[in-house]
Amino acid sequence: MSLHKFKLIPFLTLALGASLIIAPSRANAEDKSLLMPVLQGALPGETREQRLERRVAGIEKEVGTLTADQKAHILALLKAAGDEMAAARANKGLTAEQQSAIVSKVHGEVADRYLVALTPEQQLKFKTSEGYASNRRGQGLIAGESFEERRSRLLKNYTDVLPDLTIKQKTEIMDVNEAASDEIGAIHKISNLSDEQSRAAILKSHADVAKKIDVILTAPQRVAWQKNRDERRAKRIVENAEKAKVDAAAKN
Repeated sequence: MSLHKFKLIPFLTLALGASLIIAPSRANAEDKSLLMPVLQGALPGETREQRLERRVAGIEKEVGTLTADQKAHILALLKAAGDEMAAARANKGLTAEQQSAIVSKVHGEVADRYLVALTPEQQLKFKTSEGYASNRRGQGLIAGESFEERRSRLLKNYTDVLPDLTIKQKTEIMDVNEAASDEIGAIHKISNLSDEQSRAAILKSHADVAKKIDVILTAPQRVAWQKNRDERRAKRIVENAEKAKVDAAAKN
């Protein structure tokens, strides 16, 4: 079964269930040794230039041969996006929430930004490719949704259950969600990871994130959040069982 068919990644499920989260800056040494190859989409020992060239090669694989000018244009756009995200992270005048919002926005827009370097035919190919769909899944987007709408939706998932969250808690929760969003997108882009390796990284993040969210919440909030997760998990089990029955009946 392929990673994409495994269907671990719908971000709403992650946010409401185990909230697939691993903030690279907070990960312990064991986490980093496991996930370092996928952080920021880089492979072990790979330079920034090599990583960007690999991304361009991936685009070319999906849309067809690129001219030298197209490759140079896409590389420039990717470098500019990287610089923009790095500047946001380094800007001490921004709050953590503001930094996170900028990084998430740029990260999510980058695929659409380099569409301008493609021909109309290549744009159509890319928009219908698995890479483009993967980028949107990695960013937690649903069809037609903007990044600001996604942020509002994800935060509402928490505040609906935990209306007493403080501003500090909301900021920290969104920080871990944005970090997870970046990481999921990176995992999807690592072509030499096996399905088992990808699933292992994702499943380990599931376990780690629950602990991180628990640290952010107060004791009563943890009880309420765990109850919500248990209820949704039970609902998914029932829904999956019903779907399996329907699928089995259709085959017969």
